[in-house]
Amino acid sequence: MIILVASVGGSPQPIITSIAQGKPDKICFTCSRRSAKTIDDICTKAKAENITRQINIIDDIDDINKCYADSLALLQHLREEFPEAKIIADYTGGTKSMSAGLATAAMDTKNITLGLVSGARFSLRQVTAGTQSLRTSHAIKIHLERRVLTISECFARFDYPAATSWLEETLTLPDINSEKATMLQKWLALSRALDSWDKFDHASAWKILHNYRAEYTELLMFLEAVIWSRKKLDTTLHMEELPELSNSPKGHGYEPVEDLYLNAKRRASQGRFDDAVARLYRALELLAQIRLKLAYDIDTGNIVLNKLPPEMRPEYKNLAEGTDRIRLPLTPAFDLLAKLADFHDEPLGNLYHKQYHGKLRNFLRIRNKSLMAHGFTPIRTDDYSKEELFVKSLLDEVFSNLHLKPYAMRIQFPLSPTGGA
Repeated sequence: MIILVASVGGSPQPIITSIAQGKPDKICFTCSRRSAKTIDDICTKAKAENITRQINIIDDIDDINKCYADSLALLQHLREEFPEAKIIADYTGGTKSMSAGLATAAMDTKNITLGLVSGARFSLRQVTAGTQSLRTSHAIKIHLERRVLTISECFARFDYPAATSWLEETLTLPDINSEKATMLQKWLALSRALDSWDKFDHASAWKILHNYRAEYTELLMFLEAVIWSRKKLDTTLHMEELPELSNSPKGHGYEPVEDLYLNAKRRASQGRFDDAVARLYRALELLAQIRLKLAYDIDTGNIVLNKLPPEMRPEYKNLAEGTDRIRLPLTPAFDLLAKLADFHDEPLGNLYHKQYHGKLRNFLRIRNKSLMAHGFTPIRTDDYSKEELFVKSLLDEVFSNLHLKPYAMRIQFPLSPTGGA
């Protein structure tokens, strides 16, 4: 089935040519109320009296926004109603706004062919009668560049589900040259990988990204360190088949904390401050968990008393009354580190006790007001900014005092699919 959508102007000849050469089964005219009176005459001259027709009136034919919106609604409706039809949008006739609106709407609707009646010009005024013909085009280059811009904007705001959806649809377009298709395929792989990473599915991210190590070297090094450090805490990750992951452990062990911190910054860039603070909270909790595990083999989810100094055991034994396990949430975990500083060289415990105890209390006060914690107060931009600065300061000072040697730098996701930060 062929459907012709044509903008109508003062001259009927271009549409007559378009009907004669396009041979449509259905014609949709977009026109002013005044031009609508000429439709019967046009169909008679084109010998199209028996072809199904539809007239769509545009009230303001010089308002490009109105012309675009009406044309877009028409084309999308036709595409949904006739998914297998070939739809030709002939923008030859009508006002400049009508033509521009129809052509732009066609480029914003999937699988629409652009049509233009043209011919030889022997004067500056018009095409010479008898030389005109209907020329069609998918305008794929223009259409593609518009989509590439949209996809790049999705990457810039870390919106990988949207980027993936745009890329999957774009790759189904006809006549994309092989070079551009290869580029879009790589972008799709990156988008899917970063979406998985953004959801803490590091294994799935690695399985895709490791194929692009040359293009995203620093990013891959950081992911590799995150995975190896996470393995020290997460036994399920050992069962994953991760191709080309280094055989020897990488990283200092605290990269999952940095990963959470960077994830929080991505949520904040989207204006999702409650989500961001929830991730900062988890980053602090994980910092204490990792420190206790790596330095003292203490699991905050199941405290083993004989791993504590003898002087501390009675206090923590009391916490086990009526339960099978001794579990420590965020603040008690930091308190434990502070107490261990009396028996060991404990940089995090000392910093918390001397500098960050009050700041952590302030952080929890703001976090606990959030609906995602215990309250109903949305977290504001300035509250988030203060708490992000506190967490960054603590991480930087702790890492410095622990003399950690990074395998990879703490690196944010690229703001562009080409890899730009």
